[in-house]
Amino acid sequence: MGERAVQPLGLSFQVKPQRAQIVHLKFSHSAVDQWPVIITPTSKYILGFQDGRVVVGSTYEDSNDYEPIVSTKGQNELLNILEEVTPRLLDSHLLETKIGFRPVVPDFLPVFGDVKQYRGLFAGNGLGATGLTAGPFLGAELAQYVQEKETLVDAEKYHLRDTVIDNSNRSL
Repeated sequence: MGERAVQPLGLSFQVKPQRAQIVHLKFSHSAVDQWPVIITPTSKYILGFQDGRVVVGSTYEDSNDYEPIVSTKGQNELLNILEEVTPRLLDSHLLETKIGFRPVVPDFLPVFGDVKQYRGLFAGNGLGATGLTAGPFLGAELAQYVQEKETLVDAEKYHLRDTVIDNSNRSL
């Protein structure tokens, strides 16, 4: 559930976009598809594919909009990783830079639970960079919560009360 979904209810959801840039390169001098996934000391990744394509990702850029704009700061951050970790890739060709957005909430922890003012309304969001891996788990936890069954995590620690705000700015 995002900001636009709750506006008709007179609520605001404190979720913001975080821009992620991923650089795609073409490298012809090596079988990059044989490389393992490289995780850098700064938690960036370098991943090779069969066609000589290499992806380097990703950035964490706070944003106030969903404009898919390539920032030079973000692109340089990723290209500098090559110089530090895999300098041979500096001979590659820049194919493209792709942009995505992650939903983040103020504490950078995922949130889920019920919207107290609206019986039967439940939400989950704020997964950030863990969405692809933790999303199915959070969805299963939310399903347990909706059915009033026991969750594996303490739902109170991830409750969305501080992220869904009514018009009078009272936390729900």
